[in-house]
Amino acid sequence: MQEIHAGECGEHQGMKRLYRQLLSFGYYWPTMKKDAHDFVRKCHTCQIHANLSHKPPTLLQDMRTPWPFHTWGLDLIGTIHPPSDGYIWILTATEYFTKWVEAVPLRKATGAAVSNFIREYIVCRFGIPYKMVTDNGTPFVNKQVSSTLNGYGIKHRRSTPYYPQGNGQAEATNKTILRILSKMVYEYKGNWSIHLPDALWAYRTSPRGATGFSPYSLVYGSDAISPVEITIPTARVSTVNDLEWDAKSCSDWRVLDLEAADERRIEAERKMALYHRTTAQAYNRTVKPQAFKQGDLVLKVAEHVRRQISGPSKFAPQWEGPFAVKEVHGSGYYHLISVKEGTLADPINGKWLKPYYC
Repeated sequence: MQEIHAGECGEHQGMKRLYRQLLSFGYYWPTMKKDAHDFVRKCHTCQIHANLSHKPPTLLQDMRTPWPFHTWGLDLIGTIHPPSDGYIWILTATEYFTKWVEAVPLRKATGAAVSNFIREYIVCRFGIPYKMVTDNGTPFVNKQVSSTLNGYGIKHRRSTPYYPQGNGQAEATNKTILRILSKMVYEYKGNWSIHLPDALWAYRTSPRGATGFSPYSLVYGSDAISPVEITIPTARVSTVNDLEWDAKSCSDWRVLDLEAADERRIEAERKMALYHRTTAQAYNRTVKPQAFKQGDLVLKVAEHVRRQISGPSKFAPQWEGPFAVKEVHGSGYYHLISVKEGTLADPINGKWLKPYYC
């Protein structure tokens, strides 16, 4: 089997083809089919050059939050070329309940910039959240950010590198902001950093699919007045301009707005539950369950494949390893240790792992 499968003329064929070749050469023994299966499955060369599975290994996690400003997802867009006034990054924060977004352009993605952003754009505007979700990138995992989060008592949940679905809300926001920005830059020209506030305005005042309401209305209790309503007055703008309002009337209307805000949030929560249930059902149908326990041997997808960059060679393996599972985390990611070198690898989502047979 070694010579036929991996010899000078061997093609590292699959189990069925190896079995048929053995038969065609006139070989046979009672356990030959099982032996061919085990031999191919344990071939190191075949394992590290195998194709990637595109089926998710775990069920979709429900990331809904119980109230506004409970959880924020932070992420970076970049590096962006060409730069805009020296800015090459956009730091974004998405609130999980209302879908409100804060974003700033950055010249450097540093821990200091992230810490200042958390304090100025989140804590000072919306209060201290319960939790923040980021990836494991250096701008988010450092002493400055840890000190800021610990100082406010904010829990830090980290997703794994090169698996943006682990911070899916922030990733979805990034795609939308980039799409809006790209259209604005194309339509109105100019540096993208100039259009970022307009892109945020457009995002905040448009109804989101998951909630059915705009983030602005869920935060402030009423819809924002848009520029077009000034040019072509709508009923609410005309009414305000034509009538004289006393302080009590204004106060009464504002109370009604705030009461309506609670109703909107309850309705948004109901719609989000339905949205997540529908999405999860569709997603979970594609899941190929796969879980590892401490001590299991695994291969991980090569870094150049995960990052979708050019590999060291056209013939480079798509998988690296073997590694042993050192720690198992409930959110679907693992800490690995190299079997050969004994070094600890970065945490990785189970999507990028497969069993190793030896």
